[in-house]
Amino acid sequence: MDSIEAAVMSSDLVSEANLLLKHLKIVETIERFFDRYIFVGSYAMKTMVWPDIDISVLAEPHYKSCFIDMVSEISKIDGVFRAMYKDEYIDRSHENGALYCGLQLDRQNFSHTRWKIDIKGLPAKTFKECSDYVDHQRALLTPEKRNQIILLKALSCENIDGFYRPPKAMSYQIHQAVVKEDTKFISDLMIKETDQS
Repeated sequence: MDSIEAAVMSSDLVSEANLLLKHLKIVETIERFFDRYIFVGSYAMKTMVWPDIDISVLAEPHYKSCFIDMVSEISKIDGVFRAMYKDEYIDRSHENGALYCGLQLDRQNFSHTRWKIDIKGLPAKTFKECSDYVDHQRALLTPEKRNQIILLKALSCENIDGFYRPPKAMSYQIHQAVVKEDTKFISDLMIKETDQS
């Protein structure tokens, strides 16, 4: 895969994500329960290479019942195949905890085999840090760096849980390496992927 093919694939994924969010009215459902939310991850950065959307909402731990109500409403949306809830505060500190909702979408309704949406309810301090990080990283992304991230992510994809994506944490490492112009990490990854192909 070359950089042009990777960029077209990524653009197609972003377009499908936009249509999917509009069709399922996920955002409208979130807004019925929470005032503030942000898109994070590769959808926010427009560096998508697999069908996965990440959303963070401002939801303190004591809003647990409200978050569960939101998950319940989302699970009723036509096209949602599975909705999983987890209270990550139970085994993490307040700063690292979150309320979590993982969605899988009906494979019949969308072109990719497995669209996944992760929604995290974060406390105010973490939510602000997350929002500031996304804004800062987006400001650093030139079109050239965005395309380089997309290509490196596409080249590093493996079949994980039935669909192709980079190994855990690899996407973040690639993003940071490109933004910080870590030429050693980038060249080592390119050599590794070239050797495997």
